[in-house]
Amino acid sequence: MATLKLLAGLAAAVRSSEPQIPFPATPLDVKTPGGFTSFSESLLKKGTAAFVPKIVDELKSLVIPGVNQSIVKIAPIRFEDVSIGSYDVSVLPEKGVEISLKDMSNTIAHTDIVVDLKLLTCKGQVWAFNKGASYSATNKIVVDENGDGKLSTETEAFDPGTIQIHHQMQGFVCEASADVLHVVNSVLIDLVKHELKAHLGSIIAKAVDFPVTKFLHVLEQPPAIGIGKEKFKLDNSYLAVNYDNKRISHLHKGEFKSTLHPVESALTPPPIGASGSGDVQLGFSDYVINTLFDAMFAEHIGESQFQIPFIKTIFDKECPKCPIVLKNTFGSAARQTFENGKAAAHLSGVTLEIGAVNNASKVLPMVTLKVNATFSSAFSLEEAKDNYGIRVKFGLEDLSQTVVISHIGKIDMSDLSRDLKLLISTALDKVNQELPALPLPPVAGMKLANPVFSTNNRILLLDADVVMPSAADPAVIIV
Repeated sequence: MATLKLLAGLAAAVRSSEPQIPFPATPLDVKTPGGFTSFSESLLKKGTAAFVPKIVDELKSLVIPGVNQSIVKIAPIRFEDVSIGSYDVSVLPEKGVEISLKDMSNTIAHTDIVVDLKLLTCKGQVWAFNKGASYSATNKIVVDENGDGKLSTETEAFDPGTIQIHHQMQGFVCEASADVLHVVNSVLIDLVKHELKAHLGSIIAKAVDFPVTKFLHVLEQPPAIGIGKEKFKLDNSYLAVNYDNKRISHLHKGEFKSTLHPVESALTPPPIGASGSGDVQLGFSDYVINTLFDAMFAEHIGESQFQIPFIKTIFDKECPKCPIVLKNTFGSAARQTFENGKAAAHLSGVTLEIGAVNNASKVLPMVTLKVNATFSSAFSLEEAKDNYGIRVKFGLEDLSQTVVISHIGKIDMSDLSRDLKLLISTALDKVNQELPALPLPPVAGMKLANPVFSTNNRILLLDADVVMPSAADPAVIIV
């Protein structure tokens, strides 16, 4: 589309050995992320209230395999009721996210048993009550050598509490037999303790693992974006996960590469990390945008000719009411900056040829300029059907130009500046209308509120609160 090409021409990557705003050209330090996504401990606490009922439901549907030993046989065990008295979630530095469940109780349904003591075979039923159990597990994302993040759930502690066994044996002798009751109690207590510990771990891991893995996949492998005839892929592989300051921060490489000719960037990201107190914080440095600019420049994106609908210009005498043609080439790379509350893209050394298209579709060259320009970027959060997106609106902030060649004689530079600003502003209006929002990774059940954007120290930050609907599935945020 012409507008996307124009975006590339006005605010995109262009070749240069001397950019207007230089950045260090040292090899990339893979330990320095280009961007991050961070969740607060308070957000996890909000989600736990909905997460715990899911554990209860899983336990209620659990069937513990029975026992088939020579002395005792117990049919499969089911829970009639399960409750969790209290729960909490904490972000522990270096360890991960700890989920603790306390004052758990359950009722084991009536279950058939057979005890064979050789001289005495007894049949009956057994049921039990379990009180005061507690469990804690730690979820931690482990980054492998390929930069893939995988969730690991590890049991920290398990206290089975007290288990009260009740029997109903057939016959007075069996009901009164201490040996029978001892065998049943011992086997059943060991079975319940072992299975509860094992299944609580697997239930939490199951509830958390799939949605978190899906979320991580979206973070690590976002779809490539198409600009002009080329696509550019964000290498957002994991570098690390940080559990400091009561937050979970996913740290990513954040480097754009051409899908046609992928190369490692020589730029170096600035220090970056979560600093806000909001439920969710998304941050990325100007490094991310500048790697995109460099990759686009290497593919000659934007070096094309664009026709702009007619506007009144100083060229009316030479070609009345003719559409204007812009042809641009670049001699320096665009550079993004995030400083002092402003986001701006800088272009320098752009060669801009301006002409007019007559009725015979012939381009009449009018003037060739060398242009330096700064484009502002305003960011806002936009709600979409399934997730959110960051909307960027471009504006012309500063423009200077020098006439290199003129085919129409002496030019009034004030008129030329006015017309050039109008041409570029018109083009930017079209870009703003058609440029899609940058989608954020979807997090099921979460609604963002009170978004605040800030730009400083080469970092763009989005802080937002989260409103959890009553039916939310918080597994995606217990990470």
